[in-house]
Amino acid sequence: MSAIFDENSPELERAFSYGMETANATKYKFKIYAFRKVTDIRDIFQLSYTICEHLEKMVFALVCMSNIHSYEVIQAYSQALEVPVIVPSSPKSYNTDRFNYEIKMNPSIVPAMAEYIRNGGWTKVFYLFNSDDDMWRLQQLYELFNQHGKNITIMARQIDDPGTAHDILHRIDKLGVPCREKIFVLDFDRKRLPAFLKKLTEVGMNRDGYNYIITGLDTKDIDLRLFYHSGATFTGFQLLNTENEYLQRFLGKWNIPSRHENMSIPDFTTDLALMVDGIASLATALNVILVREQNAGRLKVFQRRRHEFFNTNESQGILCSPKVLFANGHEVLKALKNIEFSGITGHVQFNEDGERVNYTLQVYQSSYKQSPKKIGHWSSEEGLHLTTKPPPKPISESRVKIISTVLAQPFVQLKEKNDNGKPLQEYEGFCVDLLKEITATQFVNFTYKFVVQKDDEYGVKINGSWTGMIGEIVRRHADLAVAPLTITKEREADVDFTKPFMKTGISIMIKRPDKQKPGVFSFKEPLSNMVWLCITVGFLAVSTILFLVGRFSPYEWKENSTTGPSDDFNMLNSLWSNLGALMMQGSDIFPRSLSGRTAESAWWFFTLILISSYTANLAAFLTVEQFSIPINSVDDLAAQTSIKYGVLGGGSTITFFKESKVIVYEKMWRFMKFQNQSSGHIFMESNKGGWEKVKSSKGKYAFLLEESFNEYFNNRDPCSTMKVGTTLNSFGYGIALPLHSKISKGVNLAVLHLREIGHIIRLRQKWWVDRGQCGGVTGSKGKKSLSLSNVSGIFHILIGGLVLAMLVSIVEYAMHVNCKRRKKYKIQKKKEKALKKEAVPNKGELQPLRTNGSDGALDIKVSNLAGKPNHV
Repeated sequence: MSAIFDENSPELERAFSYGMETANATKYKFKIYAFRKVTDIRDIFQLSYTICEHLEKMVFALVCMSNIHSYEVIQAYSQALEVPVIVPSSPKSYNTDRFNYEIKMNPSIVPAMAEYIRNGGWTKVFYLFNSDDDMWRLQQLYELFNQHGKNITIMARQIDDPGTAHDILHRIDKLGVPCREKIFVLDFDRKRLPAFLKKLTEVGMNRDGYNYIITGLDTKDIDLRLFYHSGATFTGFQLLNTENEYLQRFLGKWNIPSRHENMSIPDFTTDLALMVDGIASLATALNVILVREQNAGRLKVFQRRRHEFFNTNESQGILCSPKVLFANGHEVLKALKNIEFSGITGHVQFNEDGERVNYTLQVYQSSYKQSPKKIGHWSSEEGLHLTTKPPPKPISESRVKIISTVLAQPFVQLKEKNDNGKPLQEYEGFCVDLLKEITATQFVNFTYKFVVQKDDEYGVKINGSWTGMIGEIVRRHADLAVAPLTITKEREADVDFTKPFMKTGISIMIKRPDKQKPGVFSFKEPLSNMVWLCITVGFLAVSTILFLVGRFSPYEWKENSTTGPSDDFNMLNSLWSNLGALMMQGSDIFPRSLSGRTAESAWWFFTLILISSYTANLAAFLTVEQFSIPINSVDDLAAQTSIKYGVLGGGSTITFFKESKVIVYEKMWRFMKFQNQSSGHIFMESNKGGWEKVKSSKGKYAFLLEESFNEYFNNRDPCSTMKVGTTLNSFGYGIALPLHSKISKGVNLAVLHLREIGHIIRLRQKWWVDRGQCGGVTGSKGKKSLSLSNVSGIFHILIGGLVLAMLVSIVEYAMHVNCKRRKKYKIQKKKEKALKKEAVPNKGELQPLRTNGSDGALDIKVSNLAGKPNHV
């Protein structure tokens, strides 16, 4: 025989080897030998070459794995050369072309699926598939419904990529079909099915009343853990029956590795079982032919020459070119179609079309908190036999349910009333209202009473025994635990939880720091010191440039000036002009040259943006209250030792830190343990006690608690605590019930219903926001006036400027008086020197006197020894 395997399928080769070994271990008077070849069956040329190569060696049948691309090629060679082909897993449920030489090992599940749908009374079916291969089953399902005259509508949708199926599924979910009418057929290959199942949960199509049929013959092995807590029902079919003695014996050999195997033993799947039974079918058919010919006394199919089988007298093998048919192909095919035996896939028998008949499929189903289990079987002879029970109805029991809870504001708290002077105690809170809403739904109907835990513990497992509310549920002293009870893996193993009614996480509570008093120079805060320095440098640089432009640009000189640059833009004037622009006040002088105006325009634009930005930031700095928060995250908290921190003594928070493998959380747990041993009072008995300790610790204690409590206490008087950082983890609060409680599903459906219609959000708004006592503690209401402390800096600058101006004025006056005195003194000195010169004449010859002008003054010239005249 010829065996052609696809690449990357070592498990099929192993199954083929075990099938050959099993067939040759029988008492047949012949041995089967195989020509094996591993190739890419998607490569049509390579596949054709391999088929022809094997046929030339004289084979009685082909065994090929096929897909939608190679199927036509294999069938074409089989039909043209009249060679039987055994296909363990055909991509098509059945053929319309009816290839005469094909033997299909995998039976069709479509008849079983059609009868299951008819038996359920559904009138509309959603058929979702992902490839053209699956359309054969869809077509056969249409034909079966028409043959039985059932008025069943099939709405088919092809989904090529399950990752993008959100919109399609959302539209299907909103079609308005009643829940009992919603049934879906999921025809996806096993590689794409997990992604599609995950998409169903994201869309919300995992609720009660959603029914799914998964195609294939190995539904039992599909991972449906995503739907373990959902209300959806999954049904499928299984070809392998674990009670089959042939299968049990074969698995005993399969699970023993051979000496030459380096890989781990693969799981024994349906495809592998079909491969083994395919080899057994050929061996059985050949034995029938051999026995018949031996009884007739003449060998025809098994005729040999020189100890070798020959196809014809002219050719030993089957040739593709020139074409030489398999002379005994119709004999082998006839024997294959007439065999009947019990294999590891059950009863093996074929009809005239080479399709499996008289076979049995096991029906498996999974539902809420139930792994896939056998609920019946279907056979092609007897039809469908199910052992399922009707879905559970809303539960109503007369016994009063005991509700275990703890006093934890705002979830459960005491409400005191006075009735004729007598104090009466009742409970109120979020959980109390939630339980009222649950019992008002159609899913459950019971009366109840609250019992408060004396130790106020939620539940911790110590030496295998649970404390607190979880212990009450495990010991069945209570029917429900309704409180802010965290759903954890350890708790889930011992009690049943509903879907979370609230999401939360561990967060940090610290004392709200005091408001920072504004400094004297708070007006400087909108800009950093570096910006102020850059502004100063820019101011001096622009002033210097204007001074240089005034000196070197001729257009800055005065008109008809022959003396050079003017003094309009000296250094002081340049500084004054730029200061006026910076203060948005302008100046008396303006540049006339293009270069000067360019520099001045750039400075004006700079000051425009600068002043606008400064003004906007100044308003925020002066009106928004600033806090100095010492801790901003869990990393900051773990990195310091001055602020102590702790958690609730018994609950999921302390368990989180105990079991965490994160380095930061391990470090925090060691610190908390050490501080609790040395000083105590680190682990609190209640969340309220932790809140009180934070308030009284003057910023030296932080409390790690669940975010829901953190938000509630921060909104209570005196509003002196606050939440910092993000949550450390994420979890949910759920209602706990005993394992396998009769009301578990009803309560769970009620919680889901309240979530969907928004009642739980309304309850949270009522108890957290509407009853808050702090309002907008982080913001301000109405208008806020600036106090003197906010603007004291500018008054200091004003007073300082005025004082400086007076001092400068005094200095200027003193300098002016001093300069005037010195000038007068110099003039007096000059007069005295001149009078001295008049009293002491110079030596030299005398000159005649002459009168100068009309005033009668005498002009006396005295020639000195140097010959230079002196005038008096």
